[in-house]
Amino acid sequence: MPQVICTLPNAAHVIGGYKFSDHVKGKISEELPFDVANRLASIQGYQLVDIESAQKQAQIVQKPISEPAIHAEVVEISSAKSAKK
Repeated sequence: MPQVICTLPNAAHVIGGYKFSDHVKGKISEELPFDVANRLASIQGYQLVDIESAQKQAQIVQKPISEPAIHAEVVEISSAKSAKK
C-alpha cells in the first residue's frame, strides 16, 4: 500500500484519521488505501512515496511530542462582607 509525504509546515501527526511520522522532508504517512493516497497526492504539499525508495532513504525522526504544561494558580475567593445598612 502507498504512503504520502506532507511537506506543509506545521502539519499534524494525524491527518484525515491517518497517522503521520516525522520525516526529513516533512511528515510521512502510515500505509494508506490507494484511493486515500491518490486523493492526498492531488493536494499541493503532498506527494506519493515510492515505498522501496522511502524505506532506504527515509530517516524517520522520532521526537517525543511534548506540549507545554498548563499552569494555573489557585485563587481563593473570600465571601464578600455584607454591607451594613
